[in-house]
Amino acid sequence: MRRKLSVILLLVFMVSTVASVSVGVAPGFKDLGNVEPGQSLDITFYVVTSDVDDVFNLQPNLGKPMVSDIFSGQFTEPDEVSEEDFESWADFQQDYSINPNTTKEYSYSGGTINAQGKMTFSLNIPNDAEPGYHVGTVNLNPRLDRATGSGYGTSTLGLTVPRFVFRVDGNAEREVKLADLRGIRIGENEVQVIAQMRNTGTVTTSITEGNATVVENGRREGVINFNEVKLEPGEFGEITGIWRGNIEGGNYEIEGMADYRTSDAYIEGDISFTDIIQEKVEVEDPAETGENSEPGLPVWMYALVFAALASMLYAFELRAVWIFGILGSLGVTLLFIQSVVSLPIAAVLITTVASITYYGV
Repeated sequence: MRRKLSVILLLVFMVSTVASVSVGVAPGFKDLGNVEPGQSLDITFYVVTSDVDDVFNLQPNLGKPMVSDIFSGQFTEPDEVSEEDFESWADFQQDYSINPNTTKEYSYSGGTINAQGKMTFSLNIPNDAEPGYHVGTVNLNPRLDRATGSGYGTSTLGLTVPRFVFRVDGNAEREVKLADLRGIRIGENEVQVIAQMRNTGTVTTSITEGNATVVENGRREGVINFNEVKLEPGEFGEITGIWRGNIEGGNYEIEGMADYRTSDAYIEGDISFTDIIQEKVEVEDPAETGENSEPGLPVWMYALVFAALASMLYAFELRAVWIFGILGSLGVTLLFIQSVVSLPIAAVLITTVASITYYGV
């Protein structure tokens, strides 16, 4: 009996030391309707709290919606969804002060609500916004005192994540097509299959998965799984997969699909490769690095040539003004010759010019 009583008292104590604190908003979802590029909207959510004792701040920002919210068809027409990132379109205040001890009745398009405060932010649609449906969420990020709440110990925090949707006017089309297909042997038993895809639609679209079968003479030789990629309208991007096995060089057929949530892009074509292992070689553009395609004459060699010429001219008892004049002329001539002929030919020409200059003097 004592043992049972002890267990009951322990449970009561544990429950009494845990406070359930919640911060939510109403409405939980807002449909903003159709908007025009260049338009600005003010979006308001009303803050509702439970078991919060002290004034606190919200520091909200836009978050990533769940895929089900975007493509389930509950809030959007999936075939007209844009996956364009628009977090930068939102303009929040630095802080929103919420007093949980003050309740006010607010009116909005869906009716009235008793709330402890409100949060309003601006959504600025750029002129080049993609057409179609856009779905967003708001992370509330409340800054609560750890001791807040009516319990004596640990507090559990429940948060509501409000969602909203709007549609930018225009023709929204989701379409991705295969642009190129090739295979590269990267190991003795590995071939990399590269499918170049192109977004031929008008909205940003993600390829979430892809797979293909390798076929030779009607016989299945292997299976390839491709990676994900996100493509803006008109953008090209590669999805790659590795085919592993006892692979001989030759020609093979690829048959597969890439899923971009609302439809599939066919990955079909032929690839060919040899038994030679290949590696990608990154070649730097000389124009970008500032280097010439051919090595120039070292500075020390210029100095050596001019010192020898100066000594030769001095040996013939020329005046200093003539020596400096001749060396200056030869310097200009050397720069020109070096750019069009090889060093041996340049040396012969310089020697000839020096001789003519001396005997001409």
